[in-house]
Amino acid sequence: MFVNARKYLFVALGTVLALGAQSVIAQIGYPPLAKQVTLPQDEAPHHNSTEWWYFVGHLDGVDPTGQKRQYGFELTVFQERLTPLKLAPAIYAAHLAIADVTRSTYSYEERATLAHIPHEKDGFSFDIDHWTASGGSGKYALDAIFANAPYGLHLQLTSDKPAVLHGNKGIIPYGPFGTSAYYSYTSLAAKGTIVDHGVPVTVTGISWQDRQWGNYKSMHKTGWNWFCMQLNDNVQYMLYFIQDDTGNIVEKAGTKIVDGVGTAISADQMSMTPIDSWISSKSGNRYPSKWQVTVPDGSLTVTPLVPHQELVWPRQKTYFEGDSEISGTLNGKPASGLGYAEVNPYHEAKQHP
Repeated sequence: MFVNARKYLFVALGTVLALGAQSVIAQIGYPPLAKQVTLPQDEAPHHNSTEWWYFVGHLDGVDPTGQKRQYGFELTVFQERLTPLKLAPAIYAAHLAIADVTRSTYSYEERATLAHIPHEKDGFSFDIDHWTASGGSGKYALDAIFANAPYGLHLQLTSDKPAVLHGNKGIIPYGPFGTSAYYSYTSLAAKGTIVDHGVPVTVTGISWQDRQWGNYKSMHKTGWNWFCMQLNDNVQYMLYFIQDDTGNIVEKAGTKIVDGVGTAISADQMSMTPIDSWISSKSGNRYPSKWQVTVPDGSLTVTPLVPHQELVWPRQKTYFEGDSEISGTLNGKPASGLGYAEVNPYHEAKQHP
């Protein structure tokens, strides 16, 4: 599927920002965004300017010595079209990250190439320099091994619940970025193997898939705090707090999911307050490292399980992707679970003196 285009990537990737990227051409000539998400058709790649397939999850296993192991993972594929010309290839970048909660370590890597958008139907299948992600309709396979870190993953993900369409039939206002199509599989059962320092560890757990696409405006000086929450009693939340270039929250999107059924949360019923911070020695960015969030049913505290879950890229936008634990109170009862917290800094300047 992919062409050998490494000599072009050094220049091209300088224009691509992680988590949606930034098109260097005005958004003219790309297909307009549909008025609603339609599945399974929209599981396939689109021809809009930017799209991503995003998987995160929480895994537990026991190694051959009997030691319990806990991991978080991210595998994301970004598709970025720098021109609407149909014959032009797209840039594909894949990000892999493993949070080894047992060791309190974090490893990440990127691979990228140029390729023409494949003609898939009702699903997707990517092979980016031997990292693969494929599937559709709530059944997915992920396989990726680091070149420069002692980890790899081989996972199968399945859901017995339908996808959740966020916003209005899968379309959300995206603040300064424009408008976005957006759906999620919020309760994917995960099983497979984590390769841990050369040792295969059989793991099981829970995962989340996000899909977004659109003809986005520049994301260079804007950002967001985003949370996916997988709680006890089969309750999930998606909370999105979108910021402008001063850090002010200018758009909110939220969904509560119970037994696979999503209900939109109005913007005035959700809030986010950072209650701790962490400064990266690699990028100099100051990130929230603990949050208090409120939803109509109560209040939740989100705490990263490993503090330094930052992905630093020399030519792309650096961001934080944190495997987290969640605790609080909903409807007067204790609530707990796991989640991911993503911080896409609202500007790329150093955020501390």
